[in-house]
Amino acid sequence: MRIRSFLLLVFVLQLGITSCTKKNRFAIDTDQSSLTVKIQRFDKDFLTLDTTNVAAGMPALQKKYPEFLPAYTQYILRVGTPDSANYYGHIKMFLTMPHIRDAYEESQRVFADVSDIENKLTTAFRYLQHYFPKMPVPQVYMHVSGFNEPIVYDSNILSASIDNYLGEDYIAYSQMDGFYAYIRYNMRREKVASDLVTKWISVQFLPEPTDILLNNMLHGGRIMYLLKTIMPGEKENVLMGYSAEQWAFCQSNEKAIWAVFLDGAYNDRLLFSNSRMNVLRYINPAPFSIGMPEVDGVQTPGQIGIWTGWQIVRQYMERNPEVTLPQLMRETDFQKILEGSKYRP
Repeated sequence: MRIRSFLLLVFVLQLGITSCTKKNRFAIDTDQSSLTVKIQRFDKDFLTLDTTNVAAGMPALQKKYPEFLPAYTQYILRVGTPDSANYYGHIKMFLTMPHIRDAYEESQRVFADVSDIENKLTTAFRYLQHYFPKMPVPQVYMHVSGFNEPIVYDSNILSASIDNYLGEDYIAYSQMDGFYAYIRYNMRREKVASDLVTKWISVQFLPEPTDILLNNMLHGGRIMYLLKTIMPGEKENVLMGYSAEQWAFCQSNEKAIWAVFLDGAYNDRLLFSNSRMNVLRYINPAPFSIGMPEVDGVQTPGQIGIWTGWQIVRQYMERNPEVTLPQLMRETDFQKILEGSKYRP
């Protein structure tokens, strides 16, 4: 397999190309909408609880956050409800743990002003409201979870665990099991808005369960296509969770990457395989993609299946201008998308 050299010049050229993205044919005038997303700072109010008498402060919290507080204590902290054994004691313990206090203090510094995040969310949900008027708009919160799930949701709740976004160099991350470098890279403030929106649209457009690699690639690709459409100001590599260098690598070696999907790495016709292991290899986050091109010691980044699916969906939408966003997201024939894209990197 012939692979082009990965040179510094390529980085410069590709970064220039990335910054000059094609016009968004689905662009709308978001100023025509009055919808505004405001983040409810549950994290701040929960932090102010008097740990010498937690029970005394809970009624005010319950009144202000009637939906989120019960969900937070039951499913995030997992301490149950007020009638659960030692409910208030568990909350006090959580709030007084040194590493939790440190995370709280740092999160209040990093997220002292969230107006920029609110603006990005407002734009995204104005787009969603325009193209998918029946889609609900959630109440958005911020909370501290003790480094558990970064984004949580319910029927009308969407919340970011901001202790997971303190910057990849935050000292506590490197001391925790499972927080590998490729994961820490995206534990930064810049990812909060897009992670919130990604979670929400992923929940709204759940695919039929399948282990066919192509279907997973194209579904993930159309999620990314929609995400970029409704968050036009965000850089593509940031949305993907790639560094600028990783994004440039994929662009430079797109043909070689596609050849692996066509020819197979571990089995024939990899693209159409129905192996769960292949879904894990090429769809899930990972430090690199097994069996994919390596150039001058640089490996193809993880989730290359989704990145490739995004490129296919992009070409499909460019070649089929009559296809609307709702039609794209409802399409269940992924072979149709592949053939309609005439994808040729």
